[in-house]
Amino acid sequence: MTDSILEIVKENDNPSFIHAVGLEAHMPYPRAKNGSSFLDKTKMNVDTYETFGTYVNRLNSVDKDLGRFMNELKKMERPTIVVFWGDHYPGFTPFQAV
Repeated sequence: MTDSILEIVKENDNPSFIHAVGLEAHMPYPRAKNGSSFLDKTKMNVDTYETFGTYVNRLNSVDKDLGRFMNELKKMERPTIVVFWGDHYPGFTPFQAV
């Protein structure tokens, strides 16, 4: 999606309004057997670690891509407004601590 948006912006000399909805960090969050390097496995049960690990890993990926997107826009040296939001909290079932 990022590449497609950048292509549109770069090819168009006129101002553009682009409303793009990304789903990379959207649920469902299947259990990732390797969890996440961002989480302390000793602080949660295995179900929580594996499920929340998927979510956290996806957020990290989104963050990296958003950073790449912003850097590419800065290179263009043209006035740009970017609005980034979520429309709801992630839907997690209650997790239990270890």
